[in-house]
Amino acid sequence: MSKHDKQPNMQTLERRRHRAPFLALAALCLALAAMVVPAAASADSILFTRGGDIWLASPDGANQFQVTSGGGYNYASQSESGAVIVASREFSNRLYVLDRAGNLVRELPTVIGSNLWQGPFEPQVSPDGTHVAYQYFYLGAGETRTGVAYANTDGTYGDYDLHTGWAYPAWYDDSLLMHSDPPNGLSQDVILRPFGSLNNTGDPWFSHDEMPILHDGDIRLNAMAFVSGENGENLPVYRYDGAPGGDSIEICYAYKGPNGKFESPSFSPDRAQLSWDEADGIHVSPSGIDSGCHPEQVAEKLTIAGGRFPDWGMADVPGPRPTDTGGGTGGGTTNGGNGGTTNDKGGKKDDGKDDATKPQLRIAGKPKLGPALKKGLTVTVAGATGKVSLTATVPASVARKTGLGKGARKVASGSATATGGNASVRLRFTPKAARKLTKLGSVPLRIAGAGVATTTTLKR
Repeated sequence: MSKHDKQPNMQTLERRRHRAPFLALAALCLALAAMVVPAAASADSILFTRGGDIWLASPDGANQFQVTSGGGYNYASQSESGAVIVASREFSNRLYVLDRAGNLVRELPTVIGSNLWQGPFEPQVSPDGTHVAYQYFYLGAGETRTGVAYANTDGTYGDYDLHTGWAYPAWYDDSLLMHSDPPNGLSQDVILRPFGSLNNTGDPWFSHDEMPILHDGDIRLNAMAFVSGENGENLPVYRYDGAPGGDSIEICYAYKGPNGKFESPSFSPDRAQLSWDEADGIHVSPSGIDSGCHPEQVAEKLTIAGGRFPDWGMADVPGPRPTDTGGGTGGGTTNGGNGGTTNDKGGKKDDGKDDATKPQLRIAGKPKLGPALKKGLTVTVAGATGKVSLTATVPASVARKTGLGKGARKVASGSATATGGNASVRLRFTPKAARKLTKLGSVPLRIAGAGVATTTTLKR
């Protein structure tokens, strides 16, 4: 039985929406452009994170280039040309603009200010590299609200309305975005919002009853892919006719039964291939969009072990770096591995380990805050040996707000012995931490151990 299942009769989805009037003319203008599929790019690359650093790889995973070193990065995306990379870092309320060699170009302020704000998450660069959209959470009035905010990548001030309710921004072009993950059961899962538009405008597009809670989507040349389900258990792929916002939407097929959960689908520039990540790394597959959406022609393959959050762009993987004599700033070029890391001052530091073989921390599904505080949070450590110990900490802002202390505070810990290369560690919260944190709508955690670290946010 294959991982993907075809939906019967190539079901055309019924779109239940109320179109915002100002988008009608825009849809007509976009129609011709959306129907023209350009030739495949001669060279492209997948940007991703691994071990807290940013990497680039050829789509087959054979040629890999380490963009940054020193760790701390948890998400990144690239412009179509690859010239602009924007990343987020653990426990930072700023965004970081990098060039393709990993040099820091500038830091960008965000809307994340007081302890009531969390983010930025999921930064997505516009195709032309001039703007970035990112997700945030706001904790207030006893509830957690989310939305999308924007910034200019050149550092100039941009007075843009917040787009509240939906999240997971995905650029269709430089002026139109798709958001997903509905704020409530009465809303459509997918909405279109022009860049720079007012918060009370937008075009609710569609939902799919057989694939509930569409989120974390990508859109490219009349093709769409989303993660679906409470625990990321489905990856449906769609195609549509005309401009975004139209009624003619077909589901091609849906991948099911991931290793852990599906995350971060991203189409190749010509939409002929699709990438995403699971617990073991980044998978790449023919999309089947231009071959009748036949799932039997789709054969997914793990191509980048340990990679997360793929973002496909048109630029090729950079060539080898010059030999580092102490003044370099980045990593190296490899064939499937890591040619060594550099410290923040540029000096060579090689720990002798391939980042692809280092342990990987994975949290299945979307664990809820309440059950985790009471019963613990289970973290899988892949590629582990012997006894594995993990700790979870909250940032200083959360510790201060809840009365746990003035600095970042350890709130949970656990250990387990690896069997067959994997360890399942249950992090149990201290009674005091569980009592204090239960008052919040969401709690950001940094989980570390076995020489690696990751971040997650527990929500109610």
